[in-house]
Amino acid sequence: LLNLLAAEPPAASILAAANRRDIGVAVSDAVARTLDDKAVAALLSNHTATIRDPTLDTLAAQSEVHTGWQSPLVHRPRLPFRTQRLLSEILGGDLLAALTARADLDPALGKLLRPAPQLDAGTVARMQKLHEAGRLDDDAILGALMRKDMGTALAMLAARVRLPLPAVERACAAGDPAAIVSLAWKAGYSPVVAVALQAGLTRLPPESILRPNRAGDFPLPAEAMQTALSRLGVPVPRVWIPPRLTA
Repeated sequence: LLNLLAAEPPAASILAAANRRDIGVAVSDAVARTLDDKAVAALLSNHTATIRDPTLDTLAAQSEVHTGWQSPLVHRPRLPFRTQRLLSEILGGDLLAALTARADLDPALGKLLRPAPQLDAGTVARMQKLHEAGRLDDDAILGALMRKDMGTALAMLAARVRLPLPAVERACAAGDPAAIVSLAWKAGYSPVVAVALQAGLTRLPPESILRPNRAGDFPLPAEAMQTALSRLGVPVPRVWIPPRLTA
């Protein structure tokens, strides 16, 4: 197999090698070095293949570009801590949730990824009072995000948008950047805060974050944000259109 892979065979041969049972580290490394999308995905899905930890680290880092490798990486029977950490900086949505649910998750990483305990009703009520007093401004929520106090940041956002906290938590867990931008817009926060909320509350990779446009304004048109908010249960105001006058 090593001689075959060294001869730069066609993709079908690399894929066949990657699917062989009980292949060792030398063959795994040779398949990984080809960077063939399908073959490397098959290798990672081949749970009888032995893959060195440094090779898994390298493939995890490269999965930011080769996105088809992310799911088989997350579902490997054994995943080194360093590989888990690399993936946690890349993944979002369901794959990040699957990584977080691993039984062998690095305990230190688990503290960062697993959601904080549910906020008590008193905390939520206090955020609502602070909002009524005009104290939940940009600086307040940016301060919570900088302190990594994500629960308080969520409660602040919920109070400003006047949504139940679980609804805001679900929106953030879904990893939808348009939803977070729309919540920030509805809350009256700045586009800068919208970027910080996406980065802090959703674990989105940097390239997926919606950033202010060239004018420094929100990256989505108002109509798109209203649509996103309606999906979250935020009432969309009806716009009155005068009837067309006939001649």
